[in-house]
Amino acid sequence: MNLHQQFQQIASQKSHRLVLELGSGQKPAYPDSIKIDRVALANIDIVSDFSAGLPFIPDDSIDIIHSSHVLEHLADTQIIMREMFRILKPGGELHIIVPHHSNPLYYNDYTHKSPWGIYTIAYFSNQAFFQRPMPTFYNDVNFTIESIFIGFYSCFKLRNAFLKVFQLLFNINTYTQELFEGGFCKIIPAYEIRLKLSK
Repeated sequence: MNLHQQFQQIASQKSHRLVLELGSGQKPAYPDSIKIDRVALANIDIVSDFSAGLPFIPDDSIDIIHSSHVLEHLADTQIIMREMFRILKPGGELHIIVPHHSNPLYYNDYTHKSPWGIYTIAYFSNQAFFQRPMPTFYNDVNFTIESIFIGFYSCFKLRNAFLKVFQLLFNINTYTQELFEGGFCKIIPAYEIRLKLSK
C-alpha cells in the first residue's frame, strides 16, 4: 500500500473533522488526529519524511494542521508552508509552535536548521499584521494571521516566574511584540512562538 492509499484509508476512518499532526512524536496534541512522523513510533499513523512535501495528501482536505517544535528541523520552510497551505481547507486552521531564534537551546540542537522570529510568518501572508512590512513576492502562500504569542519559559522555577512578567508585557499587542523582536530579544531570550493561522 502506497502513502496515498494509506492516507485515504486512515482518513476514511476518522470523524467528520480531519486533523493532521506533523511530527507529533510520542505526545500528540489531538486524540483523533492523523499523525505523521519520520520515525516509526508506536502511535504514528504514517511514517514519512515530509521535508520535501506531502504529495500523498489531496488539496483542500484537512481541517486543522498542528505542528509543535518540528518546522525548525526542516531546511526549506517555503516547501512545507506551501504544502500546508495547499492541503488545508478554506477556513481551516494551522497551529504552529516553534522555538524563538533567541532561545539558546535552538542553537544547542544540531538538528535545528531554520530559525524563526515573529516576522517569519509574515512572509507567508499578504496581511499587514505588523508595522514593519514584509515582502510577500517570494511565494504565492497567503495565510491569514489570527494570533502570535511569544512564550517565555525556564526550567528554573524562580527564573520562570520572572520570565512570566515579560511574557505578559511583550504580548500586550503587536507593538510590544515588535519592540521585543527589535532588540529586547538579545537581552531577554524567548522560549517559543505560538502561531494560529487560517486559510
